[in-house]
Amino acid sequence: IGQKLEVQVLRDCPQSLNSDESRYFHFKIRRCRVREVLLCANNIPVVMAHSVIPTLSSSGSNHSVLRLGTKPLGAVLFAKTRRYIKAKPPRDIARLDKSSALWKRCSKNYSGLSSPLWARRTLYQLKGRPILVNEIFLPALLKLSEV
Repeated sequence: IGQKLEVQVLRDCPQSLNSDESRYFHFKIRRCRVREVLLCANNIPVVMAHSVIPTLSSSGSNHSVLRLGTKPLGAVLFAKTRRYIKAKPPRDIARLDKSSALWKRCSKNYSGLSSPLWARRTLYQLKGRPILVNEIFLPALLKLSEV
């Protein structure tokens, strides 16, 4: 984008997984933390991120992932020590319509959504432990790229 993005935390709390999210993990998850943020450029939301952090993935040396505040999760996931990992994480692209749970979450935080949204879902590893990140691309992102 070429612009600095600000992080606006919408929620960061314990939650149970939905069946769509649970299929990404190779073990049964009893507890997780869900972090939802808006990434904004010039105070305009361009991406909504919905991250699922299993309790196991936030223990030990990964505990800092629970205290991010307005720091982007990417700052932890893509830190220098992990730059040299060659394997690309599993990733899905989806077109979200009004029946999608993620579309509904976006519409609560971003008024005026009328068209389908595109999203990317990636299963990252933080020191060998999984974190599922959903990035929903908001309409303002396209307008920003035209500038």
